[in-house]
Amino acid sequence: MNSVEKLTQQLEAFKVVQNKLKHENEGLDIETVDHYYKWVTDVIKIIQFQIEKEDQFQDIKEKVIKKEGDLVFPFVERTIVDD
Repeated sequence: MNSVEKLTQQLEAFKVVQNKLKHENEGLDIETVDHYYKWVTDVIKIIQFQIEKEDQFQDIKEKVIKKEGDLVFPFVERTIVDD
């Protein structure tokens, strides 16, 4: 499963929660429901943005592979930090 599939599953789960907060909130404090609804909506926007960025990255990667034959990321040497 790639990252877009995982993000899509998370998006669907948050949409279910958003729907329940909007339509099945009987007996709950309205301020709390509004707060959680706004929070879930903001998370949904972030996930949608991340899915879009992943798709753009895939497109760029495929274009570079077509143009240059193979995509090689520069090697980054990691340094070990001693406390």
